Amino acid sequence: MWTYYNLFQPVLRQEEKTIERPEGGDVIIHRHRDSAQTPWERLCRTEALPLQARTRLADLYARTNPRTLKRSIQEHLDALLSTCP
Repeated sequence: MWTYYNLFQPVLRQEEKTIERPEGGDVIIHRHRDSAQTPWERLCRTEALPLQARTRLADLYARTNPRTLKRSIQEHLDALLSTCP
């Protein structure tokens, strides 16, 4: 599941949150989010990752089929849940 969620599952990150309290009204919350990106894409944009780790993750990304991986995860979860009473 780590591979799927970190390499292929896009995430929206909250950039800003503003709260308005108009007089006599309800609280209004505005959330501003950035564009959806996978954790892998966000990590590639930084220089925090050493070259060796970046190369290893890039190879894993290139070798992995997200559709097959998701199907495999679902099959394992179904098998696990079928053992519960």
